[in-house]
Amino acid sequence: MAVRRARNDDLSELLRIESTSWPEGERASERELQTRLNRYPPGCLVSEGRESRLDGFMTACPLRYDPDQPDRFATWEEATGGGSFRDPIRLPEHNALYIASGVVDVLARGRGVFQALAQGMIAVAQAERFRYVTAGAVLPGYARYCRRRGEAPASEYAFLERRGRLVDPFLEIYRLLGFRLPDQRHVLADYYPDPDSRGYAALVVYPLG
Repeated sequence: MAVRRARNDDLSELLRIESTSWPEGERASERELQTRLNRYPPGCLVSEGRESRLDGFMTACPLRYDPDQPDRFATWEEATGGGSFRDPIRLPEHNALYIASGVVDVLARGRGVFQALAQGMIAVAQAERFRYVTAGAVLPGYARYCRRRGEAPASEYAFLERRGRLVDPFLEIYRLLGFRLPDQRHVLADYYPDPDSRGYAALVVYPLG
């Protein structure tokens, strides 16, 4: 597995991976992906598997992160400029690289592709001299937890642990990568229309010092 910067000739593969991962109405369009590539090339990474086949990709854009104002990332639409990144991107105004999307081919899941792409984004942020990497992590275990265990506020669920691991599987992946959820204010309602998360997401942060 090799992580590299995406190229324009990867677009057909990116669209293929999107089609295996999202319902039709929630997929990024070719225009959106092309715009992300054009507006911030360092923030578009792909994972190359066997025979140069792409196993997944991740996109990110520079934003301003203030630990005391997580509501600046109130929704995915706001943070990503509707999925196409804001234009122009004024780098001196930003101190964080925000992971907007991470998609893994259904046939490559469970092989550490997402983790490798996230580590690639951390390396990009270091090279670009950002202070943070941030991501809006949906909570795919939240609705199921409430059905089985009874209702619990999302702001509490996101911190629940069992046997030293976070209960939510996606948050646990980010935790193992070194991301942290600073406080309950970083659990955001109506962030993304994901039924399994009941619309909630956790703004996780990787500090770069």
